[in-house]
Amino acid sequence: MHYVIPMDDSDKTLIIDAVVQANKRDIHDFKLENDFKTFVSKHFLKWDFINKNVTRTLNPKYQCIGIERGSLWEFVLIFNQATGCAYALMNEKRFYQLRERKVRDKVHYIDALASVNTDVVSRESEQLNLFEVDNSDWEEAVNAVLKKMAFPIIGELKRFVLVTFKTEKGEMKSVNSYIPTPDLRIAHEENWNDFIAPDYSTVFSHEAEAEANQDEEIVLGLKKGIIPLPNDNIVQLRQDSVEKKV
Repeated sequence: MHYVIPMDDSDKTLIIDAVVQANKRDIHDFKLENDFKTFVSKHFLKWDFINKNVTRTLNPKYQCIGIERGSLWEFVLIFNQATGCAYALMNEKRFYQLRERKVRDKVHYIDALASVNTDVVSRESEQLNLFEVDNSDWEEAVNAVLKKMAFPIIGELKRFVLVTFKTEKGEMKSVNSYIPTPDLRIAHEENWNDFIAPDYSTVFSHEAEAEANQDEEIVLGLKKGIIPLPNDNIVQLRQDSVEKKV
């Protein structure tokens, strides 16, 4: 089956840039502005900046809803009422950790959101067995979580798309979007790497450093036997050198 993720390329770029700026500029500036001895909140703070950037920069046609998940975690659900499609962001490594669970003892919000994709078919092998069992208790728990998260949404939630990213030392390495099945198999995947803007900050920093070195005053010593005249652009032989030649 053919599936489409209904998001404009410009909006894909904005989402990716929100993640990039949170990992680089925002975290860096925050550290400069605050003289912390330690910085253990970095990973949580990164997500606060991502969510802020997404909410501020995305087209108003998207509802950006802050969803609480327990006392220690919140995420932003991005919803387009016109298409009925909701999006959430996640580290790619975390997504694959959730897929590799063998026992489902607690509903993750991705489980609940993916449950709306009842009409999609996995492209993966049927031999892939993500979970040991499935039961009515699980379905009931999933529905309860979904109902709570969907309550603030204005419109009908028809499709869920998960956008994952991979970073390395603050640099964006890859971005993928998935339409997952309710059991987190992959029905459709798109690679969004083409929408990652080139990062010239490292190049610029090296160039700026080189230019700064060039702008520094360079003191050149004159060879023995040469002295400057009052006019800095002219030099003459030292007098004693001239006398020796006579």
